[in-house]
Amino acid sequence: MSEIEQTTIQGPGQEASGPGQGELHDLATLVSESRHPEAEAAARRMIGTWPQLADAWKALCASLTGQARLEEAVPVLQKTLELLPSDAELHHLLANTLYGLGRFSDAEASYRRVLEIQPDLCVVHNNLGTALEALGRLSGAEASYRRAVELEPELQEAHYNHANTLQALGRLAEAEAAYRRAIELKPDFQTAFNNLGLTLQSLGRFSEAEASYRRAIELKPDYYIAHNNLGNVLQGPGQLPEAEASYRRAIELKPDLHEAHYNHANALEALGRSAEAEAGYRRAIELKPDFQMAFNNLGLVLQALGRFSEAEVNLRRALEINPAVATVWQSLATLKGFQSDFTEVKTMCDTAMRLSSSNVDERYVVWENRLYILSYHPDLPVEEIFAEFVRWGDLQDCSQASTRHDNDRDPQRRLRVGFVSPDFRRHTSRFYFE
Repeated sequence: MSEIEQTTIQGPGQEASGPGQGELHDLATLVSESRHPEAEAAARRMIGTWPQLADAWKALCASLTGQARLEEAVPVLQKTLELLPSDAELHHLLANTLYGLGRFSDAEASYRRVLEIQPDLCVVHNNLGTALEALGRLSGAEASYRRAVELEPELQEAHYNHANTLQALGRLAEAEAAYRRAIELKPDFQTAFNNLGLTLQSLGRFSEAEASYRRAIELKPDYYIAHNNLGNVLQGPGQLPEAEASYRRAIELKPDLHEAHYNHANALEALGRSAEAEAGYRRAIELKPDFQMAFNNLGLVLQALGRFSEAEVNLRRALEINPAVATVWQSLATLKGFQSDFTEVKTMCDTAMRLSSSNVDERYVVWENRLYILSYHPDLPVEEIFAEFVRWGDLQDCSQASTRHDNDRDPQRRLRVGFVSPDFRRHTSRFYFE
């Protein structure tokens, strides 16, 4: 609060006299100069003499919030609002205080009270949006941010907040436009560059996303989140070493960032550095003991290292955390099949299939692993295994017309058939070909 309105309210039987203009000016100066302990002391002295003095109550509100004593400030603000019920500034200060205490529903009510008094305060619409976002009411938050932008098109924070909500709602093209507008207004807005990168990555525009992350890092070299996100986008051919370096840098900057340890471990495993990957997954789990996918991937690494019992322990721990994840069931089924322990494999595969029904990408991976592991099942009839492959084939989109070739159509000609698979480098199947 930069200025105190000099409005004195006198209660019954109270003397008409109040503090002199000089005392009020001195109090206002203490508040404007953020000399909060002195302002608090002066305000309390005045309230002791003139209990209904609104100026002193407002100064006390400002001094308490300025010292981050939010719990103490709430009843003081409420008392002051009894004296000044139509003071929009005080209602806004109360709303911000309640928000700072995590009391988002109460904050929403206070922000709405401000807007009843002054409907066109763009900052209040913006702040109402933050409260609604914290409450998980994204559509309402988006509307509030949109109104803030309409009222003040140059308010960069509102464009940024609006973009974040649009991104969360899956309205990615609109989110991109809002981030770009925020960056136009504030060219060194590093968090906007980072979040624009996330949006572009979700849109499949990976080169642009990479450029956006790199710009965020240029603006803030120790921006560990951007380093981690840059690693995520560097997953193309030949880029894994650079992705690994980005994750490593994120960890150097923020050693307790469990996501970076997990992502780093994934990159290390993809690079064939399994022992280091194991250490990375274990560190991620230390930081986040319920990190299900870290347990899952640790199990996969231990399987690759031939430590099957440890692998199973970690995969079963992943299922304890959340038994409704198809990927983990399929990982465990693959491990048991790899050990030639097919007792539960079919049930595990069926569970993974059932759980993956709503996720196309996950379902594809589950199907692929399912067919692979069932092919080795010693007790399933060959007809049943073949039927699984037919089911998989029936799910594929064969609507596109096949390409015609100008090859010889003579049915008596000798056919030359080529098989291409990376499995032929190490898999036993290569020995069956002459």
